Amino acid sequence: MPFNPYHYPEYRVDGLYVMHAPSTASAARSRPPLLLIHGASHGAWCWELWMRELPGLGWHSHALSLRGHAGSTPFPGGVLLQLTLGDYLDDVCRVLAHVGRPCVLIGHSMGGLIAQATAAWLAQSGQPAAALVLLASAEPAPARNLFAEPLPLERPFPPSKEFAAQRYFHDVEPAVLADALARLGPESPTALNQLGTGQGYAVDVGAITCPVLVVTAEHDRSIAPADRTIADRYAGADYLHIAGQGHDLMLERGWSTTLGRVADWLQRKVG
Repeated sequence: MPFNPYHYPEYRVDGLYVMHAPSTASAARSRPPLLLIHGASHGAWCWELWMRELPGLGWHSHALSLRGHAGSTPFPGGVLLQLTLGDYLDDVCRVLAHVGRPCVLIGHSMGGLIAQATAAWLAQSGQPAAALVLLASAEPAPARNLFAEPLPLERPFPPSKEFAAQRYFHDVEPAVLADALARLGPESPTALNQLGTGQGYAVDVGAITCPVLVVTAEHDRSIAPADRTIADRYAGADYLHIAGQGHDLMLERGWSTTLGRVADWLQRKVG
């Protein structure tokens, strides 16, 4: 599939690639925009299907590619190896500053952990997020030890097509699956070790007081818990379990139904 096949408006913030799907619906004028944060080895492209429907649902949306990921300024391999979750948090904050309004943070997988860290930082800075939606999210510390041993730091983590097809996808249209597998890229082993070796990445979840929705998938075979593990860390969080779907909820056949359920929650909690 060509880059940005739906021809969303796009812009850059300090070398970070961002797609924007504006809405002309009257409801969007009073609603906070959505900032979509992808997971490991993905990019802004993984939100293309959701961004196709969000304007009609009355939401402006922005999807960034984290540094070194699809469309953003590439880095030499040695730099990519050293990127941390803190670097990715900084990327999200740069885009938020550009948007200039409180946003709903929607994060997938590793991006869910970054979204949690961002929401905590915003709350501690006195500018809380409008809401937080975690799709098949990685969990903050203390976390399970997901790797038998740390990933080697001398080379980026390249998910093979076989690995990705088994871990990330369950019920996906063949053309969508082929496109996604072709677009997955290398990931920083430093960042992955932060979230996968048991020590984890600390987030002050108690600081987050905005509405929280945790979404899990029945057939998730990735690093993400497929139960209430994360939801139970947040007082008053809502929990949604999606049956019959895999880790990449925004690309599975049921992506539109999942989006509709998230949008219904946002309408109830945000307006």
